[in-house]
Amino acid sequence: MSFLYKPRKKNGDIINFPQVFEKVLIGNGCWLTEGDPKDKWFKFKNILYNIYGWIVYVNLSFIIFCEMAYFLVNIKDVRKAVESFCPSMIGFFIVVRTLHFRLVTEDLKRLLKSFAEKIWIDGDKYPRIVKRCHRIMRPVFVYFVLMFNVLILYSIIPIFVFFTTNQSLESKDKRMPYSMIFPYDAQTGYIYFVTYIAAILAGYVVISHFYALDALLLMFVSYLSGQFEILHGEIVRLIPECHAEWLKRYGVEIGVSIGGNNDVGYDAQPDARMLKLLQDMYTKRLHELSARHNDLISFSVRLNESISFPLLVNVVNSTFLICFCGFQFLLSTNTAFYLYLCNWEGGQLSKDSPLLLKPEDMDAASLSAKLPLWKHIKYYPAGKDFCNKLRFMIMRSQRPVQMDAMKFTILSLESFSKILSSSMSYFALLKTFLDKQK
Repeated sequence: MSFLYKPRKKNGDIINFPQVFEKVLIGNGCWLTEGDPKDKWFKFKNILYNIYGWIVYVNLSFIIFCEMAYFLVNIKDVRKAVESFCPSMIGFFIVVRTLHFRLVTEDLKRLLKSFAEKIWIDGDKYPRIVKRCHRIMRPVFVYFVLMFNVLILYSIIPIFVFFTTNQSLESKDKRMPYSMIFPYDAQTGYIYFVTYIAAILAGYVVISHFYALDALLLMFVSYLSGQFEILHGEIVRLIPECHAEWLKRYGVEIGVSIGGNNDVGYDAQPDARMLKLLQDMYTKRLHELSARHNDLISFSVRLNESISFPLLVNVVNSTFLICFCGFQFLLSTNTAFYLYLCNWEGGQLSKDSPLLLKPEDMDAASLSAKLPLWKHIKYYPAGKDFCNKLRFMIMRSQRPVQMDAMKFTILSLESFSKILSSSMSYFALLKTFLDKQK
């Protein structure tokens, strides 16, 4: 579809995303559009696509509202409340993330444009790094497939119960995929089937959004880490490559290499003019690397500004979700139900691991740029201007690139430990309520 946004590299080539998250977001009505605002045909398609996207969002919000209603009605019953809390919180989290995604589409478009032009890594030029970036993103897709299988189970179990019991179309106790309370009679005729399909579609939107937005974020982080690694290597090769190029251009003229012997068998030193040419080559290459480094830092800042709020929602949601998932294990009384919880709720917890691991790698990658610079500081015959610029670049590299949740916490394994600690406190509180009810 020509009106959908396609990020392009500097040479105009369209980048091919490593996974299908773009298609998932397109199917959910959340992808970006591009075109001439004055073109009536573009405006018409854009309006239709936005209407479709808002229909998907309203359907999702309605189903989550019904799940939250069930939770609030049964809040005094710890078992029922805990049972409905997890899917309700997951859905609420996706509602917030989707709304935020739709409100910052222009910022996201600029971020994708910057990513395509400055961060995207050519697989033909750096195959090893690109392969590693794709490998980092693979677990998120595996989680998506597993959660999709769970959604299928949620969808077919009520149908299986319907055909294996004495229920009929007129029955008033037909099951839904999730525990919900509706503001209307959802058990009559075609309304039941429409509501059932709407619930399944909402479930698909939830798990697909989890996958798509997390995969998009992981792509940004992994490619940014790869660019830091490339920059690291270019800094290491700065002096040798400039020196080799200098000798290739002027070695015949001066008949000497620095610290070496000339062709006639005696030591010679290049004159000041030749040294000035070498220092200029150092400085020019350093300026190029400094500009690259600045592009990476600028992109990381813009990325953090775009995802800071969703990360905060993720942190708050995870604090309660982990607690209630653990509490459901406590409530399970038979092996089959326990395995069911391991499959579904375990998938909910494991999806966070790539997001918690990769920011730490990004921190290390951003700091690694300064390590190979130190040995160039006193490299003869680099000039004072070169050394000063190099020191400034090192000073900028002292501060790691990090992602934070609205300044509340930095996304890392350490912050995840704090989330687990808070969750255990809430877990103990729930256990107290359960003991009192018994």
